[in-house]
Amino acid sequence: MLGTSGAPPLLGSHIGILYRANWQSRMFESALLKRRVPYLVVGGLPFFGRREIKDLTSYLRIVANPCDEVAFQRVLNTPPRKIGAKSHDALRCVSRACLLPAPARA
Repeated sequence: MLGTSGAPPLLGSHIGILYRANWQSRMFESALLKRRVPYLVVGGLPFFGRREIKDLTSYLRIVANPCDEVAFQRVLNTPPRKIGAKSHDALRCVSRACLLPAPARA
């Protein structure tokens, strides 16, 4: 089967992207994710897999959706705040109580 240019179509497994610094991966990864093209990062962490990026996206997810339990867990001690298990549970309860709709007045 031939492509529109007359050349055989390329398979994704035949394509490689080389970059010099890790910060350059974000541009490629964003484009590939947007187009739902599967990819593999060799020799480093994917941009969106880095701890600081996960932390930042968790803060943004909490702002957009205060009920996001996974983001709440990550944000609670990032940066470290020495919050213990009891305080952690209490904060979760307060957080849930604040998000509940007010009871209807009779």
